[in-house]
Amino acid sequence: MKKTLYWHDPSVTDIVKAALEKNSVSITSTDTILGLLAPLTQQAFDALNALKGARDKKPYLVIIGSLENLDKFVDRSAVAPRAQAMLEQCWPGPLTVIFKAKKDLPSFMVSADGTIAIRCPQHKGLLNILKYFDGLFSTSANRSGRPTPRSIGDLDQQLASQIELGIVDQEQQVVHAPPSTIIDVTDPKRAVVVREGAYPVEMLKKFF
Repeated sequence: MKKTLYWHDPSVTDIVKAALEKNSVSITSTDTILGLLAPLTQQAFDALNALKGARDKKPYLVIIGSLENLDKFVDRSAVAPRAQAMLEQCWPGPLTVIFKAKKDLPSFMVSADGTIAIRCPQHKGLLNILKYFDGLFSTSANRSGRPTPRSIGDLDQQLASQIELGIVDQEQQVVHAPPSTIIDVTDPKRAVVVREGAYPVEMLKKFF
C-alpha cells in the first residue's frame, strides 16, 4: 500500500473521491471490518476480482449513503412494508439487506438469481464519500477464503502491494467489530437471516 490516510483529515474526502473516479480500489476502515472500496464499474469489479481471487461469481456488497439511494438499485414498491420499516430504523448501521435487483442493473452488480446486497454504513467518512456516488462496492479486505484482517498490519502483503490508498480512523487501528448481519427480504412474506453479525438479530425479529 503506497499511502495511508486518516478519515479525520479534511482533505481525505476529495482524495478518495478522485481515486474512485479513476476506478482505483482503496482499503478503508468502516463501522464493521476493514474493507475494499471501489466504484460501481466493470473495470473496478474486475480489479476487485483480481485482488480477492476465486469467488465463484459471487457479487459484491453495495454500500449507499441514504435510504433514498436504494431506489437506484431496487424497486421499493416490491419491498414489504415490514422490511421498509426495518430499513428506516436500522440504517445507517451494520445491517446488509438482500433484495431483488432492478432488471436494468449491469450483470456485474447482480447475483445469478437476480438479487443485490445493500448496506448503508454508520461511518461518517464513508457517508461523506457516498454523497458523490449512487453507491460503491465494498468487500472484506482479504483474499477469498483467508481470514479478515483486524488491522492494516494484518493485511495480506500481496493484496496490500496492489493498493494505492488505505484510509483508517486512527493510527494502528485494530478492528474488534464483527462483520454486518445479513438478512434476505426477497420473499415479501418471509425474511431470512443469512448471517448473524454486528446488528443484533433479536432487534430485527419485531419486523418479521
